[in-house]
Amino acid sequence: MDIKYGCEEIYENIYWVGSYDKLNGLHCNPYLIIDGDEAILIDPGSVIDFEIVYKNVTSLIDIEKLKYIVLSHQDPDICSSTPLFEKKGVNAKIITHWRTGTIADHYGIKSKKYIVNENRYEITLKSGRKLKFIPTPYLHFPGAIVTYDAESKILFSSDLFGAISTKWSLYADESYMEVMKTFHEHYMPGNQILRPVMEVFLKMDISMIASQHGSIIKENVKNYIMELRDLQCGVLLNPIKKELMKSGGYTFLCNKILDRLKATFKEKDILKCFEGTDIELNKDTLNITNFYCTELELWENFFEIIYTIKGARWITVIQPMVTNLIIEYETVMPEIFRSKMMESENLLIELRDKNKKLTDRISQLNKNIKETSDSIMKCPITNFYNEEFFAGYLSKELNILVQEKFKSKRALLYIDIDNINKINNIYGNAIGDETIKNLAYILNSMKEETHLIFKRKAPGFAYFITGISKSEAIELAETIRNKVEKSEIFIESITVSIGLISFDEIYDGFEENKEKLLKEIMKATQYRLIAAKRLGMNMVVGNSDFKNYKETIGKILIVDKDYTNMDVLKTAFKYENFHVLTAENGYEALKVIEKESPDLIISEIMLPKMEGFILREKMIEDSKEKSIPFIVMSHQKNEDSVIRAMALEVDYYFQKPFLLSEMIGVVKKIIKGVTVNGNND
Repeated sequence: MDIKYGCEEIYENIYWVGSYDKLNGLHCNPYLIIDGDEAILIDPGSVIDFEIVYKNVTSLIDIEKLKYIVLSHQDPDICSSTPLFEKKGVNAKIITHWRTGTIADHYGIKSKKYIVNENRYEITLKSGRKLKFIPTPYLHFPGAIVTYDAESKILFSSDLFGAISTKWSLYADESYMEVMKTFHEHYMPGNQILRPVMEVFLKMDISMIASQHGSIIKENVKNYIMELRDLQCGVLLNPIKKELMKSGGYTFLCNKILDRLKATFKEKDILKCFEGTDIELNKDTLNITNFYCTELELWENFFEIIYTIKGARWITVIQPMVTNLIIEYETVMPEIFRSKMMESENLLIELRDKNKKLTDRISQLNKNIKETSDSIMKCPITNFYNEEFFAGYLSKELNILVQEKFKSKRALLYIDIDNINKINNIYGNAIGDETIKNLAYILNSMKEETHLIFKRKAPGFAYFITGISKSEAIELAETIRNKVEKSEIFIESITVSIGLISFDEIYDGFEENKEKLLKEIMKATQYRLIAAKRLGMNMVVGNSDFKNYKETIGKILIVDKDYTNMDVLKTAFKYENFHVLTAENGYEALKVIEKESPDLIISEIMLPKMEGFILREKMIEDSKEKSIPFIVMSHQKNEDSVIRAMALEVDYYFQKPFLLSEMIGVVKKIIKGVTVNGNND
């Protein structure tokens, strides 16, 4: 093989040190930054290219000068040559994200690591030169990063802006845009992940994009960023279609659905459902043996019979399977599923008292649907009905309960994500929304026939259950809490706090005032959720004294040397029903925190004895105190102080003088569990 060696200086003391060879059109681009006595190799490349890359690097520097190797993610084309550099005597720190480092270790890498997420996503060289590392999760790996050199303003973009092409040139020409888009359409997961990162890049001062594959972009940089911002990618997400008639037609699909019904309901009930209809079933297999209509009519009549005889409950059970079959075989949705009225009726009938006659229940549900139809709305993130619809729905359920004199059992859970603020701050609101969606997936996977899930305004859920005792509800809540804590589907581990109430705890005295009863149930559940957070989070609280739950809505510590400001805040928050503690300096504040465990802290930055940021650092060192929400205030607010506040996971930064109403609103949202850094609705 004819191997061509050589380096290319793309900026003063910044070199492309790759190979001119192209394997299957995939061209890898390592880069070397030389900064005085230090050098940084970005994405050293694969084992295949090692000989060339090593020769290019050593033609520019003595190998002892190589102090850092950046691994943008764990793929072999980026970092599998690292152990070969080590064998040549390279003693460099590996700069990477912890998720990448964990997997890259399996290449046999022995060098010490510099974990970017533990070092504020930046490194400062001896000369003072800064490299910043921007997280790009799921593009295309959870631990992926890109590198930005503040001096040259070059973005070393890893796989982003890359391409696969047999017509390679070091610098992008007019044809590069299309091959770049093709690469991203195949290798990136979707626009909802790609777009937020491109929005970040558009706000940066970028002179050049040096990607790990393809060509270097020197001109019209913003045009390339905007193209990727708007690109629809993730082509493999579309399901593989199957030809229906070759698989056995609509009879085949109906038999698959009968198999699902057989696993859920009694065989005798299924046979009775189709008894005397135009569809005949085998008594042993429950498969269709004969039908007196066309194949397409069979597809419609099959579900009409089930709905007419068994009602919406059976239809609800098979609806997800029917939806998947329609996508898989590219056929039509039966009319019974296309009805908007049917969708709403499904939700209400799930909570039907099983002892009532079917016709009475349908009549009641139709009435409820008419009364609440104007308020039907869904959360765009989870597709669950939202809190407004939940309140209307719960009101109708209370009407039924009152008529039955509360003979039926009901329970309500409020479930909130404990660390959603942190996820929004570190990864952005898009990943925060993805976290909400993943929690919805877990809850939906645990949902039973008598369960309904609603999305609340906070980054959490209302979980409504019928026919369940309080002890069973607590057991379910603990199961949810443990499953979420152990789940690995989130970008980082999350926990949930859960407040729980059984309706029979609180209805005494409210039988004739259903509107007040509804408010008391929702307030009491919210109070227990707050109690779960106050007790340390990742907890289930199902008991409390309702006589006292209105006394305060949270405990706040105010730390300030300005007595006038402290007095104003103290008076305002007491008026809002908060329990207020005060301290004049950082040392005094630490003692109050240890003794009183406040729900939230508002601190001036400039304090005697121990300034506010140091106070926050001390709290982070204590596992019990690090999760307490922390707000800072100061007459001074600049870029450096904001960066420091973000690094310390400060929830909000107020510049004095501030609007008192804004401060109160932010505190209420944090106490309630609503993020102030993103919508997550």
